[in-house]
Amino acid sequence: MWEQGEIIENGFSCGLMVKNFDSSNDSVWDSTNLINVKFYKEKERNQERIKTTYKISSSVLFKLSTKPINAEISGSLTKNNEESYYIKNFLDIETHIEKIGKLVETCENNLKNQIDEIYIKKTKEVKLINL
Repeated sequence: MWEQGEIIENGFSCGLMVKNFDSSNDSVWDSTNLINVKFYKEKERNQERIKTTYKISSSVLFKLSTKPINAEISGSLTKNNEESYYIKNFLDIETHIEKIGKLVETCENNLKNQIDEIYIKKTKEVKLINL
């Protein structure tokens, strides 16, 4: 984690790396998630609120072995997403952890689903056509 300026109100960024290796089929999942958090003060009915925007850029490098067709697939994908919420204060750590965790989980699941749709199903189609 690192700050975006001298004070927390300027926001912060963090990085989260995930590595998963399955030795049973020699598959690898290496992902890097960079999250940028920005704060905006808004006034509504003479009350100041803090709007927080979480921007994520997730990249994954993968190598998969598909059974039973014995094909090896490797590649990379990148996905970006952005979500905004209102928070109590700039140092609302529990909320930051919750929102960042859900954002990373959602992005990684979207990448996994995209890999399944684009790479695995297409490889099975091509392999079956060539049999």
